[in-house]
Amino acid sequence: MGNITTNKQNGQILYSVKSIVDINSIIIPHFEKYPLITQKQADFVLFKNIVELILQKHHLKLEGLLRILELKASLNKGLIPELEKAFPNIIPVARPMVQLPENLDNNWFIGFIDGEGSFFVNITKGKTKIGYLVQINFNLTQHIRDAGLFKSIQGWLDCGLIYEIHKESRVNLVITNLQDIIKILIPKLNQYPLQGIKRLNFEDFKLVVELIEKKEHLTLEGLNIIRLIKSGMNTGRKIDSPALLAVRSQKPSLTNSMNQIQKKSFHTNVRGMNRIGPHNKDIISVIIGSLLGRAQSNKRSGEGVRICYRQSIRHKEYLFWLYIFFYNRGYTSNLQPRQYTRTIPSGRKPIRQRQNKEGKKYYGYEFNTFTFRSFSWIHGMFYNNGRKVLPTNIYEYLTPLALAVWIMDDGGWTNYGIRIATNNFKLKEVELLQAVLISKYNLETTIQKIYIKDQYSIYIKKQSVNNIRNIVGPYIHFSMLHKLGSAK
Repeated sequence: MGNITTNKQNGQILYSVKSIVDINSIIIPHFEKYPLITQKQADFVLFKNIVELILQKHHLKLEGLLRILELKASLNKGLIPELEKAFPNIIPVARPMVQLPENLDNNWFIGFIDGEGSFFVNITKGKTKIGYLVQINFNLTQHIRDAGLFKSIQGWLDCGLIYEIHKESRVNLVITNLQDIIKILIPKLNQYPLQGIKRLNFEDFKLVVELIEKKEHLTLEGLNIIRLIKSGMNTGRKIDSPALLAVRSQKPSLTNSMNQIQKKSFHTNVRGMNRIGPHNKDIISVIIGSLLGRAQSNKRSGEGVRICYRQSIRHKEYLFWLYIFFYNRGYTSNLQPRQYTRTIPSGRKPIRQRQNKEGKKYYGYEFNTFTFRSFSWIHGMFYNNGRKVLPTNIYEYLTPLALAVWIMDDGGWTNYGIRIATNNFKLKEVELLQAVLISKYNLETTIQKIYIKDQYSIYIKKQSVNNIRNIVGPYIHFSMLHKLGSAK
């Protein structure tokens, strides 16, 4: 039930239920079974009374409408100015009393943090050797009418300070003491993990706490690491912060690992064996999608692996888009893609009889990424004794971006559907890809045998075209829109 809407201007997503039937049969029973313990419980009671009046059709009469307005005047922020002007004699009903619980529940507390909690890292100028102070704090915020509940939370945690800001009608519970954060807050959130995006903010918050414990915030190097972590938290977060990715790369020292964060010039003049990432989700997605398509992984003895890209001159714009994608992230040099000429040798059986002719010259562009030791696991997934194979865990890595790159590399519009060439893979591997497309993206497909013996392609059916356009459309380069058919 309900609807999800997105506000692209402020990046917010709203889930709402407006059906009076769903509200009465599902929403209200849920909150009767699991009562709210903030003052929103009073709002719930008023809301429930209004729903009952509407179900009984009282809202269609003036007397019933006035009663609803009396209830609404005490609900949330009260009547809007237009209603106050239209109904000047409305007297708000008394808000129901909300009893504070005797004991707080850990799971409730985690849900409350997901909704109302924040993790902050503040960097200000100060009288230290490096000229800056680093301060951390955990903050819970609610309407000031819940000041009593916040005092209960303070006593339950046995830490934190309460600030009542009457001018802004809010109350804050703030924990700034390092030992309280280390001994009380972090263990509790480790034991009862957050479920939303704030979990990532908490993980970054812990990294900063670790640096402060080690006194690294008192060094310029440590301060720069904390600045980097802070830049990816809260409103600065995209998918994963660079700091969290660094920790996941399992390097021995946090400080050393943070120095590996990609910059445009970082990997220049560095041996491949010393290039160890970390790599963010977009980088991995583009590489995975490319290797499903035409790209090749080249293992260089004693150094690592590089990814090799080559496209015909018809797809020059797409090839340069890939190059810029990697260059801007420090994965390739400033030497732009080079042009190549390829001739089909005389006497050699053409790969595709209809397209490639013996002795004919073909032109295109190519470039390679830098060699990375940390690309070796990708090479191991895709190659077995020199033959390209399909990773058995491809479900995990076939993101919408990876799927888009795969289609741009090896897809094509045909017969009101999209055909993706899978010539490199055996039938069982193609069947696995088909299973992933249906289970992960609900795409109806067929496997088609092509004119070359024991080679196959995947055909996305007409009825799934709109679905695939919605999935990959945001990532498709404009020069490749024709591969999605008539969608421009």
